[in-house]
Amino acid sequence: MAAFITLLLTALTLDETVSPEQRTANRQAGRRALAPRQILGNPALVMVLVVAFGGQFAFGMIQATFALFGEAVLFAGESEQAANLGIGLLLGTVGFGQFMTQVAILPRLLRHLDDARLVLAGSLLRALGLGLLALITSPYPAAASVLVFAVGTGLMMPPLQSISTRTVPDAMRGGVLGVYQSAISLAIIGSTAISGSLFALEPHLPYGVGMVLFLLMALPILALRRRVQPRLPEAAPEA
Repeated sequence: MAAFITLLLTALTLDETVSPEQRTANRQAGRRALAPRQILGNPALVMVLVVAFGGQFAFGMIQATFALFGEAVLFAGESEQAANLGIGLLLGTVGFGQFMTQVAILPRLLRHLDDARLVLAGSLLRALGLGLLALITSPYPAAASVLVFAVGTGLMMPPLQSISTRTVPDAMRGGVLGVYQSAISLAIIGSTAISGSLFALEPHLPYGVGMVLFLLMALPILALRRRVQPRLPEAAPEA
């Protein structure tokens, strides 16, 4: 039902962004998949995929261990019911923060900043959020930490996907988005496979590793600014 509502809202509220000329060119190009040689020969696309993979790998470790982290650290000594409620509220904070960022904050920032700067800001905020989680042991600071992380996620991911479509000709946008999603899926598989072992060594360890990954992502993000034609910031409406 949620997917159907999303589809309906997309069809009714979003404007078409593809011109008739682009639509004709896309049909003539057919279903063009990106070959490995084309991916590796496109440095900008490789950097986008590295950022997407690294960011999702760090996020995947959080997804796989947060419930365990809440029980073992944030709500240690509390009843199972209280722990479950607290963990649910914290996860709800992540969803709410990300939603509000994409609805209220991101559109305003798009008028003044290019996509690469937004991706960089988002990555640094996510690093800050995870760095705080790697240090705290109580739920109230955790709420602020996950909110910072959620804002960073809302700022980082939509512009990064937008950048990916500008690394290839228009007719290959569908193919590049498929490769982008594949990188994210591989990151989820890899992070899920190792996050439990990291948590077993030390409950805070997945968050510290995630923080380092997001900080390292700053390097390819900065390189992207020199290789991808920036989206011109949207002009602010006149008063």
